[in-house]
Amino acid sequence: MNIIKNLLLSFWVFLSGTHCLADPIEEFYKFEHEDVAGPRGSVVSFERLNSSPGASVGYRFLYRTEIADGVPTIASAVAWFPTTVADSAVPLKTTIFLRSTVGIAPHCAASRPNSNSVSSYVPNLRAFLKAGHAVLVPDLIGIGAHENGFEKEIVHSYLQKEPTANAVIDAHRALKNLPKEILHDDVLVGKEVAFIGHSQGAYSVLSSLAKIHETKTPGVEVVAAIISAQPGRLDRLVPLQRTQSGLMLSAYLAASFSKFHPELYFKDWLADEFSAIVHEIAGKCLSIPAEAAQIATLIASSFDNEDFGDTDGKHLRSADLPDDWEVAFQKNVPTFKSGEKLEKPYPIIISQGGSDPIVPWRATRDDVLSPLCEALSNNGTFVFYPFAGHNGQFQISAVTLANHLLEILGGQSNRELPRMDLPPPPLDPSEHFSYLTNLERFSFREPCELFEYSH
Repeated sequence: MNIIKNLLLSFWVFLSGTHCLADPIEEFYKFEHEDVAGPRGSVVSFERLNSSPGASVGYRFLYRTEIADGVPTIASAVAWFPTTVADSAVPLKTTIFLRSTVGIAPHCAASRPNSNSVSSYVPNLRAFLKAGHAVLVPDLIGIGAHENGFEKEIVHSYLQKEPTANAVIDAHRALKNLPKEILHDDVLVGKEVAFIGHSQGAYSVLSSLAKIHETKTPGVEVVAAIISAQPGRLDRLVPLQRTQSGLMLSAYLAASFSKFHPELYFKDWLADEFSAIVHEIAGKCLSIPAEAAQIATLIASSFDNEDFGDTDGKHLRSADLPDDWEVAFQKNVPTFKSGEKLEKPYPIIISQGGSDPIVPWRATRDDVLSPLCEALSNNGTFVFYPFAGHNGQFQISAVTLANHLLEILGGQSNRELPRMDLPPPPLDPSEHFSYLTNLERFSFREPCELFEYSH
C-alpha cells in the first residue's frame, strides 16, 4: 500500500508539469481509513523536500499514532538530517521543535511547502544541523494528515494532553523508522532528544515530558528542553481572554474540544453571536496572512469592534465556565504530578513574559512550573522578561536560547546564563520598542523554583 502510494505521488508530480489533474501535495496528506492499522510510530508514506538548508536533506512523512484510549490515527511531520557528520557510528541526537498556534485546520501544517510556520519558528535550524542533529517538527494530530473525504473537518487535538504527547513521541519513533537508505553514511537516529517550544509548542513539550516520565517510554532519553509562554490550566486562562488573540483561542478550543468530547457543547460556554462564527474561525490559519486577516474581520464584525479592544467578555455566555468544560480543561494541564521526581533530571530553560495578556505568568507558575521544578530538582533556569508580551519574549530570545541549548547538548551544561540587573523602563513611549528588544541583556534569571516578582 505504501509503495503504491509513493509511486502514485511521483506520477502526480509528473502530471503537474503537463495536465494538472490533482495537487500532489494535497494528495500526500490524505490517507484511507484502513491505513491507520499498524504499530504506533510506523511510517505510512514519505517524500523528500524540494529544498533543504545547507548540508542537509529533508523529508515530510505520515506516521501512525493514537488519539487516546487506543483510538488509532495518522499524523504528519517534517524532518531534516545533516548530510555530513563527524562520526557516522555515533547515533544522531534529535532536536524536536514544537510550533506555537498557527491554526487547527488541516492545511495549517508546518510540514507543508511554503509554510512560514517552520522557517519562522525553528531558530538557528542550520546551526542544529551543522552540529550534527536531526531536526524534527511534528504537525500534531489533525493538522496536515487527514482522512480522505474529511479535508474540511476540524480534528486537531488542540491543547489536549494525551493526543499531543502521543503524536510527538510517535513522530520520534517514525523518524527512526524511516528507511535507512535515505540517510547519508548509514547514520542512525539515537534515543537522545531535546525539545524547544513556544506557547502551544511549550504545551506540547510539557505534555511529552510528562508522558515520557509517566510511561518510561523506551527508546527516548530527554537531555534538555526550552519552553516559553507555556499555558497552564485552561479553565483559568480562557475566561480572561478579551483581545482578538483571546477570542481566536476560545474559538480554537471550542471547535477542538467539542469534536473530541461529544458531551461538550460550545454554545453552553460561548454567546450565540460568537458561537455562530466558531467554525469559520477554526477553519482558517494564522500562518496564512490572508486567512489571519479574515479571522480579524470575523471577530471585528461579530463584536462591532474594529480596534479589537476589550470585548468585556461579550463572547462568553456567562462569567462562570460551565462545569463540564472546567473539568475537561483541568484534565489537560500539561505538567508532572505533584511530588514526582525524575531519576535523571535534565536541564531546562523556562521563559515567561510579565506582560503576557494570554498566559498570565502567576497562573502558569502555580499550575505548571511548581510541579515541574519539583520533578527536576530545580535543575533549570527561569528567564523572566518583566515587560514582554506573549510573543515578544520568544522573538527577543529565540536565537539566544537555541544557542544555549546547543551548548548544553555539546556538553557545556555547567555554564550558567549571566544574571544582570534590570534598568527602569524609559519615560518616552517612543523608546519602549527599543527597550523591549534589548531586554535579553537585562532579564531576570533565577533557579527553577518558585519566585515572586513584585515590581
